Amino acid sequence: LGHEGCPCGQGGACLVGLQCISNACIDPSTVDSTSSSASATDGSGGSAGDDGLCMKNSDCASDEVCYSDACFLIDDLYFEVAVYSFEPPSCADGWGDAELYFDFFQGGEFISSSSISGCPGEWWDEPVHYDPHLSFQLDFWESDAFDDDFLTTLCWGNVVCEEVPDAVLRDRWWTGPDSSGDFSYVIEFAPTFL
Repeated sequence: LGHEGCPCGQGGACLVGLQCISNACIDPSTVDSTSSSASATDGSGGSAGDDGLCMKNSDCASDEVCYSDACFLIDDLYFEVAVYSFEPPSCADGWGDAELYFDFFQGGEFISSSSISGCPGEWWDEPVHYDPHLSFQLDFWESDAFDDDFLTTLCWGNVVCEEVPDAVLRDRWWTGPDSSGDFSYVIEFAPTFL
């Protein structure tokens, strides 16, 4: 946290010389303040301004993201999902510090498990690849010598897990507590090609 390109620390803290912009630590000299309305989309997708280039997602249509300086439909990309922080209500499990991991499900199928982390959990160096056409689900667990304890599920949907909303993918970061207020997350959805 606090490093360039990473989520801002508590209270919007970043390393010296960086600013907290849209909950990410950014070098302010790299932000183009003149492009806010100069390059609007034409509504057909994929065209930011006359040259098709973009600097940020607001230069693209609502179903697109700015990736490699061009607007791409969200449906044409994959996303590397990295869990920068997962914090349960308590980091003690009765026998000492809690050890955490998560299971990743896509399209209702188990894909992979993370390594075991201390608490709060950090897996920023273990991204999973997400296809935005499929449902998304992260199940968080506390590792235990006898039987692992289920903690919570992160997903979008009222009854069953659904696709990650385009607005979340455009924002790139999912931060803050869950709806219960018990669990806190910092998760990055970085666009990529597979």
